Amino acid sequence: MPQINERQWQGRVLQWIGELLKKYPDLPFSKVDQEFEVLVNGKKRQFNDLTLFDKQGKPICVFEIKLPDKSDGRSPRYLPVVTKTYNSADSLGAEYFVTWNVNSAVLWKTHIPNRAPHERSLIQYPSIAAIRSSEALDLPDVGVSLRKWVEDFLQVFGRIVMGVVLAPPQPLDEGFMQAIQSYLDPLLVGSVAAELLKRYKTDRAFAKGLRQWAVQDQGWTWDDSPQALPESLSRTARL
Repeated sequence: MPQINERQWQGRVLQWIGELLKKYPDLPFSKVDQEFEVLVNGKKRQFNDLTLFDKQGKPICVFEIKLPDKSDGRSPRYLPVVTKTYNSADSLGAEYFVTWNVNSAVLWKTHIPNRAPHERSLIQYPSIAAIRSSEALDLPDVGVSLRKWVEDFLQVFGRIVMGVVLAPPQPLDEGFMQAIQSYLDPLLVGSVAAELLKRYKTDRAFAKGLRQWAVQDQGWTWDDSPQALPESLSRTARL
């Protein structure tokens, strides 16, 4: 299975958001663009992954989308990525920005008095997915669940923008602990998943019991193919 690259993944999310904006015309958003150009500090050209616009055509949120198996996608709180996205949002006058590495995401407020940009998180979404390789983005179950998260996010974010739902800044200690966890989780899940894979391949009774638990108790589909099995075990390990 060929590995999807970052730009292709951005394009897929762009398509989803465009479709969802048509499906939900009452959302306070008019359109979404990919690679929207912005001048940072009036001189440095930068291209946003995705830019969401409000009904007046004003940028309201900048998205930076990374892949979890790349060095800059290990955490949605990776400081260089947060700083870059903040600079874009600030230069555009967008009130919010999002950093998302597929498995987890953070919604940020561009300006909060007396807080540094990396301290301005509003909501962290820690368990969107549990993929280890970008190849998993082409698995049907993964695509369905990620599209559903995008749909749910747009609904909640729309209510925040309209003032229906309040989203106060996260306490600083909570943001700090989530930053640590966002780096540790992939390591811990990866270790557990590796052990599950060893036993799954050598213990038929264990493998059968695990499949039954996943399908009957969790309601998952289970795929033993070489491409899908590691992702199924990663999802199990996260629990």
